[in-house]
Amino acid sequence: MAGGTGVPGAPPGLLEAVVFSGGEPTLHNALPIAIREVKAMGFKVGLHTAGPYPARLTRLLPHLDWVGLDVKGRGRDFDRICGRPGIWQRNSQSLMALLESGIDFECRTTVHWRDFDLADVERLALTLADCGVRRYAIQVARTRDCLDPTYCQPVAGAPPRAMLAGLVKRLAPNFERIELRE
Repeated sequence: MAGGTGVPGAPPGLLEAVVFSGGEPTLHNALPIAIREVKAMGFKVGLHTAGPYPARLTRLLPHLDWVGLDVKGRGRDFDRICGRPGIWQRNSQSLMALLESGIDFECRTTVHWRDFDLADVERLALTLADCGVRRYAIQVARTRDCLDPTYCQPVAGAPPRAMLAGLVKRLAPNFERIELRE
């Protein structure tokens, strides 16, 4: 709501929504209660998730206004990047639940050039578009604070930003909105 919060009695411009994020919020048993409490206060509710618990996400969807779904890669690449076998199938089930729900959502992928090359990013984006994803963000990994020291090092042969921006431009006709975040 322009100029206001959308919350009766709240000061204008302070807060319109609460987004649950950090780690994996669907791990927490108290999340449904917290979402209901925030909704009861009149706020919109968003959720950032990697979708590892599709049944939990499905139960939450009627109470959410927006979801940001992390998509770490395609198929087994997803599992390799996460270091957890079988997680890509769960993420896929969460994506299908989002597509069926009609809720506003975006998919996003954080790209580290140790895990991707430009062709991988393109294949993943086109796969998501083919599934029906209309909003997609490609995020360039910040390497400064990676837990694995090898991920803090520059990657030889990593594509320059201009090449990634060119890919996003070429992919644009496949999405309602696609953006490059750095």
